[in-house]
Amino acid sequence: MADIFGDLERFPPTRADAMLCGPVVKGRALIAGTISRLPLYAARGEEQLSQKEQPTFLYRSNTAMGPRLRLLLTMDDLLFYGDSLWAVERGAAGQIVDAYRVDRSRWYYDTNDGTTILLDGKDVDSRKIIHFIGPQEGLLDIAGIEIRSYIDLLKVRAARLRNPAPATRLVETQEQRYTPEELDILLDGYKTNHKADSDSVVHVPFGLNLEEGATQTVEMFDGQANQLALAFAEKMSIEPELIGGALDVSSIEYQNQQGKRSWFIDMNLAYWLDPILETLSKDNVVPKGQSVRADLSGLVALPQPENTEVRED
Repeated sequence: MADIFGDLERFPPTRADAMLCGPVVKGRALIAGTISRLPLYAARGEEQLSQKEQPTFLYRSNTAMGPRLRLLLTMDDLLFYGDSLWAVERGAAGQIVDAYRVDRSRWYYDTNDGTTILLDGKDVDSRKIIHFIGPQEGLLDIAGIEIRSYIDLLKVRAARLRNPAPATRLVETQEQRYTPEELDILLDGYKTNHKADSDSVVHVPFGLNLEEGATQTVEMFDGQANQLALAFAEKMSIEPELIGGALDVSSIEYQNQQGKRSWFIDMNLAYWLDPILETLSKDNVVPKGQSVRADLSGLVALPQPENTEVRED
């Protein structure tokens, strides 16, 4: 492959590559999964519009892609690619009556200017699309090293699980006792035994010593995986603990469950959610004077204990 395409490291990883990385899967589930569950509504100033006044495309669709899946895939695009595209249908008065997210394989930027969007290889009327731009470049652009390193770590770990002692030396104790052909046969036999599913017993002929190399511990792999999880957390702008990363000394001490949720909503979730709401609040999406918001009440509200009486011993 490298002979044909050159240095493959120059090409960005794919989304499929990224989804092999555990911290990325966790981060996507947390960010995209949470945002997709948030009901969207239109407001005028601080007041939510009545149900009759609500733009119908915010809560329903005539396509097979419902509002929740549409929002999930939109957030998925922002996370991995940095932007996303919706195609819209408008009514007689120009209002949006339906919208669906366009698959990444169907649209791209015109290479002539780098800004014009081509849909199915053709220019598209700007009134027929909504273009979302995320708060940062996508992971495939800014986390390529981390993604490839994590995959390499998985491969090495899998190889070590199959063969915990990768370096085994056959040391001749007598000069010129074995021919190269005989040594090849012995080495092949030891390699087969190393890969055996069950315990193996080997015979070491006279004149040879079998020396096992140092094994690599699980703790070493866990330490490397943790460092990559910390790097992924930085690239996704979320707290490392949320995707399995552990700091030596936590810089944040949460006082209670409510505090954890508030921090996540204000500092992590808003970073990804705000660009979506801002785009949907533009005058070419909803009427001037209106804005689109997300109902966060389901995230903040916590069930209260039945007995709140404080007793002193």
